[in-house]
Amino acid sequence: MVQYPSVQRSIGEMSVAIQSGRLLLIDAALTDRDEDPIASVLAVNRAKQYCAEVGVSVTDAAMRMAGGGGLLKSSPLERLRRDALSGPVMPPANDRCLETIGKLECGLPAVTVELT
Repeated sequence: MVQYPSVQRSIGEMSVAIQSGRLLLIDAALTDRDEDPIASVLAVNRAKQYCAEVGVSVTDAAMRMAGGGGLLKSSPLERLRRDALSGPVMPPANDRCLETIGKLECGLPAVTVELT
């Protein structure tokens, strides 16, 4: 299966998306909330929103490559896909994260999650 260019392309896309998510998580972890609380809220919301979406897109692509066997309850991919689908709606929901990001980028006050 890995010899097919379409599979190689899909794996390449998944790799880029996963690494981008890792970098957003690192940015969120390294942003000092005491020094710059707005930057911290932005970083956390960006990471949460993006990683949740990447989880859905990557497991979707993996499921397409795996075919029907990926849907079986005995398949680890089935559980990963189900878990990934919950990411965008888990608090704070991705829509709320994007709203907060947009407000802060426009210079408006916004807090999605209290960072205490």
